[in-house]
Amino acid sequence: MSAVLVLLVSFIGYVFGHMCMMNPYQRGGLVPDETLNTLGADACGNANIYKNGTKNGVPPCYGQSNDDERITNFIGRNAEQPMLVYKNVDHYNKTNPGNFTWNLWDYNPQTDQYKFIKELGAKYDTPSGPLSDYNIGAIIPDNLEGEHFVVQTIYYTNSIIWANKETNFYQCSDVLLI
Repeated sequence: MSAVLVLLVSFIGYVFGHMCMMNPYQRGGLVPDETLNTLGADACGNANIYKNGTKNGVPPCYGQSNDDERITNFIGRNAEQPMLVYKNVDHYNKTNPGNFTWNLWDYNPQTDQYKFIKELGAKYDTPSGPLSDYNIGAIIPDNLEGEHFVVQTIYYTNSIIWANKETNFYQCSDVLLI
């Protein structure tokens, strides 16, 4: 019985911590280094895991909300912006590698409504193992109306992880365009 419990606890940690968004910084506040470097850290996990036949939350952030609107990143328009994620758990699929994709969404904080704008870029997953970085340089268009936006990063694993379904992992960052 204790062996089953150890396996279950290990699996839960394996499923829930996978990717932290470092730039622009993710929702949920600062992640201390000792947490960031812990394999399977909760702060690095947000999956479209199916529970009772339904997904955990709705796109683009799957349940992550901006609980503190003061935690917002400022990004310049029409200039290359570094985008960085930290892979906390490795789901590399050597027969069909997944990728990390960055998307820009328009966000209305009063109604909590999102509208997809464009993909900012992508980077293929590699056999680099856990605790490794992936980054792109993204150009934010200068012709966008408004100032509240969300940068979403998706780790498309191309792996069957949970309930015999392909599982992807999500992080969001609130940004003001300047």
